[in-house]
This record gives sequence, structure tokens and C-alpha cells, in this order.
Amino acid sequence: MRIIANKEYCEICGEKFNLFRWRNICDYCGKTVCADCCKSVNGLNYRFCKNCREKVIQGIDNIIIVKSSHIGSYHIKKKLTKVFSRTSFRDKQDAVDDIRYQAFVLKANAIINLVFRTQRDSENAPSRIDWYTNQSGIKPVVRGGGTHFFNVFEAEGIPVVIEKNKLSKKKSFPKKSISSEIKELLKLKQQGVLTEDEFKQAKKRLLK
Repeated sequence: MRIIANKEYCEICGEKFNLFRWRNICDYCGKTVCADCCKSVNGLNYRFCKNCREKVIQGIDNIIIVKSSHIGSYHIKKKLTKVFSRTSFRDKQDAVDDIRYQAFVLKANAIINLVFRTQRDSENAPSRIDWYTNQSGIKPVVRGGGTHFFNVFEAEGIPVVIEKNKLSKKKSFPKKSISSEIKELLKLKQQGVLTEDEFKQAKKRLLK
């Protein structure tokens, strides 16, 4: 349950709260704001103030979902706590976006071991009642025969911080060794051991 501070004015626009201008709280920064300054993000069951909304959307888009067995040229620097999401009456992508938001809050930049499940459920199904009771602490009153079925989408994964592997630089010959070898070749050319063409070809191979 969210606790909203008893503030008289919106922390963004400065308008006074009243019967028609209700208090809301930003789920990211925690500021107490009015409804005009606090909007939800499509697919997420959260509300964000004007100052945080674009930052959150961009942060969610930047979260990469990868397989732990193949992360290309990256390596895992830090593993965080597993995150879980359960949504219903909405699109399955909402469950994935929800755990991406949780990963963003934990300051991760990727999610590994993503598991996604879809199941059919009803309002009065035991699994639905148990889940609601665990979330709210209140057991719902069961009415009817539970004929209203809907899809439930679940997603879970492990937020991680990944970094790009550092590429090892190719070793190059010191300039002194190259210049000394060229001098040796030049000396051989002057002594008549190497022709002009042989000298140029040998010099070209050294400078590659």
C-alpha cells in the first residue's frame, strides 16, 4: 500500500489540492503531484510525474533481454535479485515490460533467463484467489460460478549489469626495430646483395 504525503500543493505545478484535484504519487521519484502532472505509461500499472515519465520510458527501452549462454562480446559484471510480474486482461508484452521496469529501477541494463508463461484463469479460480490474497492481504468474496475466464501472463528473469569485453590491442613492432631493419636492408642494397625491386618489396613487408 502506498502512503501519500499530506501535502497541500502539487510539487511540480504548484496548484493546491482540492476535491477535484487529487493527490497522486510518482512511482519512481516519490513526489506528491496532481493528476495533470502524473500519467501512467502504456502497459504498466504505475504512474509517473512529468519529470520522470520520459526517463522511465527511455530506461525501459534500453534494457536488453539476452540468453545467459550467449551474450556476444559482453560479460556479466553483476547479478541482481530475480524479478517477477503477473498481468491479466492485457497484452503479454505488458508482463515483460513490467520486469524491464523493475530491472531499470535496480539499475540493471539487461535481463537474462527470461521465462514467460500464459494460462487461462477465472475470477474465482483458487490460484487467482490465493494470488490476490497474498498481494493485498485480504481474501476476496467469491460470487457466482467463476464463468468469467481471462488470460494471465507471467514473466520472470534476472536483472544483470553487463559490460562490453575489452579488446586486446594488436602488438606492433617498435619503431626502432623497424628502422634498424630498414637500415640493414639499405646496406645490403648498397653492397649489391639486393636489387632495387627486392629492397622495395622487403621494406613494404616490414611496414605492414
